[in-house]
Amino acid sequence: MASSSSCASNSQNCPRCKYGVFVCFRGKDTRNNFTSHLCKGFKNRGITTFLDDESLVAGDSISEELVQAIEESQVVVIVFSKNYATSKWCLNELVKIMKANGQTVIPIFYYVDPSHVRHQSESFAEAFAKHESRYKDDVEGMQKVQGWRNALTAAADLKGYDIHDGIEMHDLIEDMGKYIVKMQKDSSRIGNVEDFEDVMMNNMGTMAVEAIWFTCFKKLSFSKDAIKNMQRLRILCMQTYPRASQSDSEDGSIEYLPNNLRWFAWLFYPWKLLPENFNPRRLVHLDLQLSSLHYLWKETKQFLSL
Repeated sequence: MASSSSCASNSQNCPRCKYGVFVCFRGKDTRNNFTSHLCKGFKNRGITTFLDDESLVAGDSISEELVQAIEESQVVVIVFSKNYATSKWCLNELVKIMKANGQTVIPIFYYVDPSHVRHQSESFAEAFAKHESRYKDDVEGMQKVQGWRNALTAAADLKGYDIHDGIEMHDLIEDMGKYIVKMQKDSSRIGNVEDFEDVMMNNMGTMAVEAIWFTCFKKLSFSKDAIKNMQRLRILCMQTYPRASQSDSEDGSIEYLPNNLRWFAWLFYPWKLLPENFNPRRLVHLDLQLSSLHYLWKETKQFLSL
């Protein structure tokens, strides 16, 4: 089992997240320098951190406990360093991270160029030459190698930090600390347009959202992926005045609403239909006054608590 390092005694993270940050790194490259400084910076800001160290684990398999730690973290930080790709443990863990839902993933490129990670060139090319040589007669092994490549490319395409000197390191730790603390401030509720737009645009912190409640006079965009991650959303109460909403679907309708909604009130709901797969069986309140709806659903549905 991987080591869990709590870098703060008093966590400010939301109650649904056990850790503020999960740190994935190549131990021999950054354990005693960058990663230790990063963890100390998080500790000083009261951010609880799961510090995974592959050197303390036998074998290359990723345990269920480790997967759970990833899923219970609000932010995942991946420290890419020169020898990162030589570790099958790190690569397997990266695949799990990129498959997880709802976490904000932040790559840090520590003395490596992001393009080397993205295209598996330079030191990453050397590491993959050895992996492919090892699995050259193993179809399943080569599929695993391709999965590692795909995960590296996807992670390198995310917005992150490129670190090449001590000053940049210090600034990054300060910036990341502020960013994570900001994320943790009552992230279960969205009460203004600005926060809503951030969530829709960046798809960050969505798993923690339980209530959305605001009035809007400007055009809003709704992201299906962001809303799909809001599995804890119970209250959706909005006033979006005419022509103030749009979605990412081709016909302009909203594509998804969580089925866990209990309270659904939307003054001036702007579309003709509700999402086809929207089936909130636990709904106790429904108010769609002044909406553009032609009808709620195509078939009869029963809501025992409504």
